[in-house]
Amino acid sequence: MEQKMIVFGGSGNSGKFLLKHLSAIPGLSIVATSRNPAKAQAYPNVKWIQADPKDRKTYIEEMKGCGVAVSLLGSEDKKNVDVYSKGYPEIIKAMEEAGVARLIFVSASHDHPDQPFFFKHVIKPAFLSHVFDDMERMDKFFNAYNGPVKWTNLRPMRLVDGKRKKEKEKTALAHSP
Repeated sequence: MEQKMIVFGGSGNSGKFLLKHLSAIPGLSIVATSRNPAKAQAYPNVKWIQADPKDRKTYIEEMKGCGVAVSLLGSEDKKNVDVYSKGYPEIIKAMEEAGVARLIFVSASHDHPDQPFFFKHVIKPAFLSHVFDDMERMDKFFNAYNGPVKWTNLRPMRLVDGKRKKEKEKTALAHSP
């Protein structure tokens, strides 16, 4: 029996990595979304759609019949970030309407106590505060959400290609009750 899933943010680095591996699974049909279809790459068993996570009308029909939604959303615009706080509530509403029961998504460990000093006190406030502020608004949404969609948020301190350099780097995990 064929299974179907939808992947948000499929054209970013993490999305490409995930799709490369998922597309090799027999019997899995994947709908991948991208706000920028020029960045989409061809993979077996993957259907691409242009979709804005903040506008569920752009993807809800393709979501129907999916067993799970996976999201690797990110923002290239570091100043006007609202993809997390406005995108995820729309994704959840679409999932409720389409009958998709599980969301697995990756954000960032914006409040992890083991963040390196330089990152926490220089990089984050100088360059990433808008991104992390929006993630905090998203966290508030999920902490207040008690609907039917079950969710799991993977929150790594960072994602890199290659080997991990420090053993103490951790991934935080948040999930629905």
